[in-house]
Amino acid sequence: MKFYIFFILFLIFSSGWSQTATVGLPEILKNTIAKTSKFNVLRAIDTTYIPSTRVKTMEYGKPISLDLNVLENAKKDTLSDGSIVYQYGFWCKNALSINVVFSQFKLKPGSTLYLVGANSNTYIGAYTSLNNNSSNYLDTDLIYDEKVIIEVKEPLENRNTS
Repeated sequence: MKFYIFFILFLIFSSGWSQTATVGLPEILKNTIAKTSKFNVLRAIDTTYIPSTRVKTMEYGKPISLDLNVLENAKKDTLSDGSIVYQYGFWCKNALSINVVFSQFKLKPGSTLYLVGANSNTYIGAYTSLNNNSSNYLDTDLIYDEKVIIEVKEPLENRNTS
């Protein structure tokens, strides 16, 4: 009985501290705008590489660094309410999954960020201003697709502030 009470309390309290907010679907999955067809093609993953059996650590993935401003390089669409939707796509051929690490992350209240699998239509998010922190750093969950679209939506009052 104590286990069940603890487990129920854990579920109730842990749901309040999740990393993403439930604020609906990304605009590209609502079909209010078309998905970007432009993808930054990154270095393909070498699928023939086999880690040494002498290595005792688990290999998570191969980091690929990009130094870019997503909003400056994104496709931009304006919705009927004046909101701007930015889409930045990238493709890492042969990747089983991708996560994105933002080193300059800061969203204004009302703005949202999603990661959308371009092939699978799966998504992660929304990331919101609740994810802001003093280091301006965000490490997303994994998305299982080799093509990913970063979607940022800024409401009219927050244009060009995220």
